[in-house]
Amino acid sequence: MWGCSSCGTRRLVNLVVFTVLISLAEAWQQNLPPKNSVRYGAFNSDQIFHGNKTATDYFKILLQDQTTALIGSRNVLYNISLDTMKENHKYYWNSSEANYEMCQLKGKSEDDCQNYIRVAYKKNDEELFVCGTNAFHPMCKIFNLTDGTKGIEEMDGRGRCPYDPLHNSTSIYAGDQLYSGTVADFSGSDPLIYKEPMRTERLDFKQLNDPNFVSSLEYKDYIFFFFREIAVEYINCGKVNNIHRLPPMAASANIL
Repeated sequence: MWGCSSCGTRRLVNLVVFTVLISLAEAWQQNLPPKNSVRYGAFNSDQIFHGNKTATDYFKILLQDQTTALIGSRNVLYNISLDTMKENHKYYWNSSEANYEMCQLKGKSEDDCQNYIRVAYKKNDEELFVCGTNAFHPMCKIFNLTDGTKGIEEMDGRGRCPYDPLHNSTSIYAGDQLYSGTVADFSGSDPLIYKEPMRTERLDFKQLNDPNFVSSLEYKDYIFFFFREIAVEYINCGKVNNIHRLPPMAASANIL
């Protein structure tokens, strides 16, 4: 009586699609070896990564290979060993006093007005590209890997990094370009998928409708963005899972 008439149909369609995807997955590339494996019970109490032990670290794994992982946190980017969970290195980056004060003037808390690292990738063997929330004023910086701490260049992080550490965002580096799924404004009301200088249409709910980004990946000639959003055609049925597909070498237009 109170449900929407299309919800049942929508659920049935989702079930059919899910069943087909399972069938395809089972028929494709069986027995793939894992990228990493850990023996059950191999870790003990001395192999737990705690970060800086603050209440609002908001850890996020940003980059990982066979032996190390880069973990974004509150004012720090950690390079840790996956074998021992020990720190190999720390990259410190605090918000400036001016940005901190402006953040608090806008009504945000002391915890909000920190720099939470949310994007990191290696441009080359000598440079690490990093972005942080920077007290609700996103910034990006290139770190020199030879000395490990010195930032050699700073730039605007809007469109590349979220304002809020709680916002679900994603990014991927492919074809010498950074692709991001995040928000482009202080209030979090302008979601976008961005590759400089292109972005999705502003306020076009047919492209993005209050998305919560989950992940992104490169496959062949495409970049895939995974997110949950409110589907306009099923407004009364709640959020649904969506996939947005972009060509990594898109033409130099203003809109994706």
